[in-house]
Amino acid sequence: MILDLVLVIFSLSVFLFFMDWLTFVLRGDCDLYVDAARIQNCFKMPQEDSLFLSFDIPFVNRSRKEQALVIFGDLQSVPERKEDQDRERCVKLTLAENPRKDGYFEAFIVKPKKSVFARALIQVSPEDVRALNHLNFLLSYGYYGRTPLKTERLLFSVPLAQFKENENAFKKPVSSEPLKKTGKPNVVPIRTHLIFPGEDWVKIVRQYLDGKAEPGDWVVISESVAAIAQNRVYPVTSIFPGFWAKRLNRFFQFNSSLASCYSMQKAIEEVGLPRMMAGVLIGLAGRLVGRTGDFYRIAGRQAATIDDCTGTLPPFDKSVVMGPLNPGQLALRIREETGLEAAVVDANDLGKVDILGKSSGIEDQQLVEAVVDNPQGNSDEQTPLVWIKKRPSAEQRAPLEGEK
Repeated sequence: MILDLVLVIFSLSVFLFFMDWLTFVLRGDCDLYVDAARIQNCFKMPQEDSLFLSFDIPFVNRSRKEQALVIFGDLQSVPERKEDQDRERCVKLTLAENPRKDGYFEAFIVKPKKSVFARALIQVSPEDVRALNHLNFLLSYGYYGRTPLKTERLLFSVPLAQFKENENAFKKPVSSEPLKKTGKPNVVPIRTHLIFPGEDWVKIVRQYLDGKAEPGDWVVISESVAAIAQNRVYPVTSIFPGFWAKRLNRFFQFNSSLASCYSMQKAIEEVGLPRMMAGVLIGLAGRLVGRTGDFYRIAGRQAATIDDCTGTLPPFDKSVVMGPLNPGQLALRIREETGLEAAVVDANDLGKVDILGKSSGIEDQQLVEAVVDNPQGNSDEQTPLVWIKKRPSAEQRAPLEGEK
């Protein structure tokens, strides 16, 4: 009996190591670099006492199969002369397609064989510029794909003659439609403050819906923000992937959250290594016969609701966000204390809706139809609450505690 068990464990280990080698050969990893020779959109805007400069620099992924997640970037001005060390130069690095004036560097994904541009914003004095022919910079950045975080440094120069005057380049267009349109007048996304760990969802719901919503209306909460309030958010720099996390992640497509060794490590801690390994093995067997979804049926919902970096709005975009704990209990508590029916859902722009927990007055199909177009959004809309103005009938709604 013991010998048979040892043989089974040995056979499974050999199979997993073979698949680990095979997936490494077939997938490889991302191949990211910054191409300083392709700097573009070099603009300048003179002011009375300073000069604003900007340029775009490409992050290039040479891999044909694997994406790269860039989670930090820092750009510093490098003085060319000793006397320049006392000159003030304000330097910021942000995304070119969505530049932020506060200089926050948002994590972003570089797909295989694609480029993503970061924008440098520099403020210098006119006297400083007149004394120079070019500006020197040191770029530090960190990224990962299948393997753990890598950090790189690049020193480069940009000739000042390359900058052309263009005042419009420094103006960011303001959207006239800040909230996502749902096409359903009774479905209202609610913009909130930035929800931080430790906040109480009952207080949040009351803050934004008291005086508006009526008893029996529905309130829908985003699963990732529900988890953030429960302090289930972990910066990748605080996660140390183990032996199995750096191997089991290779069995997932690159656009899966579990393709990251960081989210895989948290999944292993959440559901246990035996269950994760069983899920991978059974999932592989299912795929051989054309069946999908077996992994998540074994590993469970907590593994399915994990978000890797870039899956949540800043400043949590550099963190792994777990699924919320006890979402059904959270929904019930909101109902008991506010009189509103509540649900916690995981929705996306592909039309997928997963109801993680709800109070008894909410009908599944009606909820799915209300949020199938993802009114909470997948970007930085900051609308984790959706108010559905609908009073269920008496037979649909179970009485609250104390009601007759």
